[in-house]
Amino acid sequence: MISHKEENKRRTHLVLLAVLIILLMGYCRKNTTLSEDMFGIWKASDIKYKDSFFEIQEEFIVFSDKKGDITNYSITDVRKEDLNDGEWVLYTILYQDKDFLRREFSFYYHPSNESVIMLKNQPTLVWKKEAAD
Repeated sequence: MISHKEENKRRTHLVLLAVLIILLMGYCRKNTTLSEDMFGIWKASDIKYKDSFFEIQEEFIVFSDKKGDITNYSITDVRKEDLNDGEWVLYTILYQDKDFLRREFSFYYHPSNESVIMLKNQPTLVWKKEAAD
């Protein structure tokens, strides 16, 4: 027969386990989603980057450098910050690299007729989405 004390201890453990599961689910879930307008391949306007691109999809991000090396990563989270001007939005895509290190890809997005992205660390370089075939 289980004593009242042991039953209370078991209930406490179950409640703590349930709280832990809920917290983990909230931590693993993405807080923000990207607009479908952002999905696709983005290329820079500068000739130095003519062979480079990045691709954004709902669950992953791909980077290609001028040597042709392509790497893709699973997106773990997305942060969004509306800027004061009401037109530009700062997005930060969080992803893990092959060594399980957390990385960030931050950029400004302008959802005009010709969507434009400018990287946070290169705000003068314009990236435009490649037209869909």
